[in-house]
Amino acid sequence: SLVNEEILSAVIDRLDLYKHIIKSSGLEDAGKTKISCDIFESITGAIYLDGGMEAAKQFILSSIDIDKI
Repeated sequence: SLVNEEILSAVIDRLDLYKHIIKSSGLEDAGKTKISCDIFESITGAIYLDGGMEAAKQFILSSIDIDKI
């Protein structure tokens, strides 16, 4: 349930990060959910590489409302 495009996309929407992504003109809204999911995964991976497993875990747990899932 956690690794779900809709949930991860909602996190990116809440953090208002999608607007910072440079997209080609044809991708303005098409595929937004998939791209947002990829953004979340990329950020999580960068946090893991920079700060380790505990930092990545804290980012995930603070970003996703597990009680709603």
